[in-house]
Amino acid sequence: MPLLPVPLTGRVCDTLRSVAIVALLMPPFLLVVVACLPAVAVLPFLPGGSDRALRMVRQLADWSRSLPMTAGGRAARRPA
Repeated sequence: MPLLPVPLTGRVCDTLRSVAIVALLMPPFLLVVVACLPAVAVLPFLPGGSDRALRMVRQLADWSRSLPMTAGGRAARRPA
């Protein structure tokens, strides 16, 4: 007797999989953001720190943009 009588395919399953992936990746991402906040607040006041702070903010922005793409959901697909 199969454990699940309905096969796990279709839009609902794809949506649930995307939500699960984002839910798993969000806590580490938020941890990195919280860990970077003190550096972003202090670096602009140090010599050469503005460039490093800008690089950190750009990297965080890139990661936040790629998070939905990692899930592979419909919103992540770019138009051709």
